[in-house]
This record gives sequence, C-alpha cells and structure tokens, in this order.
Amino acid sequence: MPIVFATYPLLAGAEKAHKIFNIVFFISLTSVIIQGTSLAVVAKWLHLTLPESKKPLTRNDIELSDGLKEMLTQIIIPSASKSAGKPIVELGLPKATLIAILERENKYITPSGSTVLLPGDKLTILSNNKEDIKQLYETLDIKPKTFKSGN
Repeated sequence: MPIVFATYPLLAGAEKAHKIFNIVFFISLTSVIIQGTSLAVVAKWLHLTLPESKKPLTRNDIELSDGLKEMLTQIIIPSASKSAGKPIVELGLPKATLIAILERENKYITPSGSTVLLPGDKLTILSNNKEDIKQLYETLDIKPKTFKSGN
C-alpha cells in the first residue's frame, strides 16, 4: 500500500517525487523481506509451531516414505514378450519397483496400473536393488540383451 501512496507525488509532478518513490519502494521491499524470512524463526522461538511428530503428512511425504530408490533402469519391451498387451497391474511387479516413465513413439507417458504395455515401449524403472531388477525382467519375460542398468 505505501508504494501506491508514493505514486501520488509522481502523478502530481511534485518536486523530488522520484526520490520519495525510491525511498518508499526500498523500505517496503526491505520490510517484506525481513518479515518473510524471520516469521518461521520467530514462530519456533515463541513455540508456536507444531512438533514434527504432529505435523500432517503431505502427499509428497506419503509417496516418498519408502525411501529413495537406488537403481535406475531402462527396459525395452520386445514383441515376443509375454508382458506385451497386458496392463501393468496384471504383471506382478516387485513391490519396491516403480515404473516412472513410459516412452512410446517418442512420447512420454506417466503410467498407471491400467496402462497397457506395447512392444517397443521403453520403461524407465526405479528400484531399490539389483535383485528386484532381475526379478522384474524375469517377470516381464525380458532377455538380458534388452536389459540396461543405470548402475
């Protein structure tokens, strides 16, 4: 609001109006920066924040609660694979394995359980360990030559 008031002398053509506007703008900006950055610190100091154990979980907290995945792998679905033509939910993938991206005909798709795999689909997969990856390409009936590990 002070910046709006500082424009009135500019509009009226008052002497040193630019200097007044610059001073008001600087003070307003500095005030916002100081208040914005110190608000969380002061709230903690006054014990007005929730303890970590009582904070509600956000969607990201829930999705990332399994921990970070260690392996990134890309698998191309061959035409002879038993998994071609089946929805992802019917494949019985290892529990700690996540199909992050599906590339089909140079388009990227975020797969869901109902996404049907087609021959030539390139899957980018996140997993916790090599055993899950081995189980994955056995489940997908993928030969080792089409299995490419990121590690």
